[in-house]
This record gives sequence, structure tokens and C-alpha cells, in this order.
Amino acid sequence: MNTIYTSEQIKKELAELRREKEEIRNNRVAALSKYQKKSSGEINASGLLHNIERKIENLERKLDSLL
Repeated sequence: MNTIYTSEQIKKELAELRREKEEIRNNRVAALSKYQKKSSGEINASGLLHNIERKIENLERKLDSLL
């Protein structure tokens, strides 16, 4: 079932996802500097980052269609 979102709801969710993306990126940089090539951590963090970036792109498209 489709849900109708207001532009404020989409902007709020977009801001939250961007904050979460930045937090993951900062954690990833810290982990990479501490443990240069610990592959299990890199794969997990990059997967999370990719999913968040996809959600942000989807929300930006929804916001563009509303405006």
C-alpha cells in the first residue's frame, strides 16, 4: 500500500538519513585509521553506507516529485 508523505516528513527523514550516513562514515574512517585493513568491518560498513545512500536518493526523488 502506498503512503502519502508531506514534504516536511520527507525532509525530516532525509535529514535523519544524512546524519546517520555521516555518522557511519565517521565511524568507518576512525576504524580504518585504527585497523588498516580489517575486511569484515569494511564490508559491513560499506554495505550499510550503500543502503543509506540508496534511501537518501529515493527520498530526494520523492521530494523532487512533490515540489
